[in-house]
Amino acid sequence: MKSIFLSGVIQGVLLAFLLLVRGKEHRPNRVLGVLMFIVSIHLFLIMFEGTDFFTSYPHFTRITWLLPALYGPLMLLFTMMVTQRRQVFVKTDLLVFVPFSIYLLLLLPYYLSSAAQKLIYMTNDSGMYADDFGILNQSLNFFHIGFISVAITIYHKNLTKWKETYSGTEITRLHWLLNYLYITLAIVVLSIFIFYAKKYSIGLMSQIYPYHFLGIVVLIYWIGYRVLFQPEIFKLSVSVPSGEPVILEETRYDSFSINEESAMAIEHKIRQAMENRSPFSESGFVIGSAITAHWEFPPSYFTSVKCIYGNELL
Repeated sequence: MKSIFLSGVIQGVLLAFLLLVRGKEHRPNRVLGVLMFIVSIHLFLIMFEGTDFFTSYPHFTRITWLLPALYGPLMLLFTMMVTQRRQVFVKTDLLVFVPFSIYLLLLLPYYLSSAAQKLIYMTNDSGMYADDFGILNQSLNFFHIGFISVAITIYHKNLTKWKETYSGTEITRLHWLLNYLYITLAIVVLSIFIFYAKKYSIGLMSQIYPYHFLGIVVLIYWIGYRVLFQPEIFKLSVSVPSGEPVILEETRYDSFSINEESAMAIEHKIRQAMENRSPFSESGFVIGSAITAHWEFPPSYFTSVKCIYGNELL
């Protein structure tokens, strides 16, 4: 079983590296890459449950409590960025990490305790068992359900709002995202049943724990399969037309004198106008000229927005 977990860890780290490095031009990939890396670290630590690893390295105890608290916020952030088609982070994104911050504060006294204190705590098997299935981890289960439910709600809300403007590639990406959310939700629901079966020693279901983490391995391999056979979902293969200059991430704004927040505001105005079919309902208009004339900003600003969001904006 450890070999299966280890294969999942290796696959997850490679997938995270691919999303963070090769897919760095598509910023939602960074969020998904960080999520895959955290999942891999969590899975790696789960491999050592019931061994002497944690007595040898006591400061690693309860890390497996904290890492899952990042799953929901990162999934929600990823969903918002993909469905809203934005490549920038905004200050309000930090709000999704409030539950994680509260969870960290509650665990902080334990993390700050000495190794000797942690070792004494680990000698109390009944106390550790009660804490493992205590109120903190119980609440975390329902945080997962809440975050995924909000992500699915936002998905359908934005799909309804922008459905007529999504490109073919975006539709494929959105179908994958919905499948990802529902598969993750199914894994979480199953995990909750197994969690309580273990807590209350309910028949054979209690014996499955912790093998339900195999669901995470399956999810990692499924995402890896999609990356391999449908790289366009993650924008990992972007063809540049011959003669078109390549604008690097760190210099893409230099020649246009526009920052990301301004570009996002302009992009939002353009999408609203296109959604309302006004003022660009006449036939034969040139979209760049019409947009820059309507809002009275330099044509280079529109070019900058295109560089940030790509031709899918049109």
